[in-house]
Amino acid sequence: MNYEHIILSNFPSAIASLSAMNEKGEDITQREFRYTGFIHPKDYSVLLDNSIEKLFISLLLYKEVYLSDRDFLKIIKIIGVQNSIVLLERKIIKIIPRHQDPHVIVHRSTNPLITKTWHEIEPLMYLGGLRELDNNYKKFSVNESHKAKIVQYFENAHVSLNDCDDAIFLKNIAILKQEEQFNFSNLDYRSTFRALRLYEVIESYLLQDKHDLSNSLVDDYGKNYLESKFFINDNNLGGGARKLNLFVDISTQKRIPNFYNMYKKGSLEMSQFLDLRETFNSKLFRTWFTDPTNTKEDIYYELMKNHSINIKFNLIKWLVPTIIGVLNTPLGVVASSAENFFISKLLQGWNPNLFLDDILSKKLNTLENKFELENQREKMLQRYKNIDRNSPCPCQSGKKFKKCHGVSM
Repeated sequence: MNYEHIILSNFPSAIASLSAMNEKGEDITQREFRYTGFIHPKDYSVLLDNSIEKLFISLLLYKEVYLSDRDFLKIIKIIGVQNSIVLLERKIIKIIPRHQDPHVIVHRSTNPLITKTWHEIEPLMYLGGLRELDNNYKKFSVNESHKAKIVQYFENAHVSLNDCDDAIFLKNIAILKQEEQFNFSNLDYRSTFRALRLYEVIESYLLQDKHDLSNSLVDDYGKNYLESKFFINDNNLGGGARKLNLFVDISTQKRIPNFYNMYKKGSLEMSQFLDLRETFNSKLFRTWFTDPTNTKEDIYYELMKNHSINIKFNLIKWLVPTIIGVLNTPLGVVASSAENFFISKLLQGWNPNLFLDDILSKKLNTLENKFELENQREKMLQRYKNIDRNSPCPCQSGKKFKKCHGVSM
């Protein structure tokens, strides 16, 4: 089982309406209408932003991140095509294609005297993913020059375009019928939203099992449901959420800047973040952090205690990448095998705080400080742009402007 990979199943699905048509293409919404999703639009953007934040943490802590094609389209809309290309070309993301989604049909009686409706859940052919990205590219970007690249990268990132389980809808429905006693041909209004919600939860569990992944990230609702119904313990289902939350808690206590917040305000670029992720010490940290033998208490104790870093660990930052670079020659020597050898040896005495404190924290703080200084400079340029350099400084220091706040200008 792979402990360095994680599947993210915490992305919300907004309620969307579908137009019902008959075989002739005629609108029949007078008799029925359809919808998908389970999250109200007013809550959707907040929950999606939270999911993207968890994605950034997962990118740092895990070697590969698995997502459904539908969820990756949501990511493109938030971070943009350019950053999505950067993310895909590093081959960190693995995309799981899906062919069907559940949708609700709300039936109305043709008799105007009968106002009662009944709800039914059926499979809906999913036409999103690669097809939507290719055919409706302008929904994501107006820059056509990026289209061929992201469509190709998106296809390359698929686990397998042919490895899609057409029976997954029936499997999910069978489990929900057994566990919840739903009558999927006659549901009330409230039950339909719960059924759609639970369908997503069950599907995440089936996909995790299908791809043999030890870590999955579901929200608290999904985690509690799976634990209560299937007796899944915290070590496999909650592993992803548990370790991500632990990392956030430790980072907060250590006052390490939130890199997703930095990204949103512009002080951290996607390429900078991924470069930081791919340092050798970052790889060592991931191997140590995701090791199943390290308990939550072990990780917390190791990262929060004071360390006196031996100078030999600082040499790792130069020595190991240099050796790897020498071994990775055009003659065809594979560097990954050498990296695995060094990782196994170095972890015997390696200190995880070397990455967390000496690399991650310092790098992020440097970028944050640089960004703030640039912002202050821009504000100063706007405030004092019409002041002569030989005039008294507006701060009333008594100095000339060029020898006071105008020095940097």
